[in-house]
Amino acid sequence: MTVQLMSENEGMSDVHKFTLVTKNNNLTSDQRQLFDLVRAAGFTLHPQIFKIIMDLLNLHVPPHALVTLLKEVSGKIFGIGSA
Repeated sequence: MTVQLMSENEGMSDVHKFTLVTKNNNLTSDQRQLFDLVRAAGFTLHPQIFKIIMDLLNLHVPPHALVTLLKEVSGKIFGIGSA
């Protein structure tokens, strides 16, 4: 008898993986629809990061401040931009 162990999410379709990731992330219905639109537009964004951005916007953090922060962080991660 052979037992095949599968890693977490192995053998699942992309739709099932997406549902698994977005199911327990505490997004409101409106946020989930916006997240779906973001994904449909071709952006790859983890649901938890999306939730954090939405929470910051709900706290009235200016969008341009978030964009600036994300550019700085991504530049440091990928080594882009001035040091």
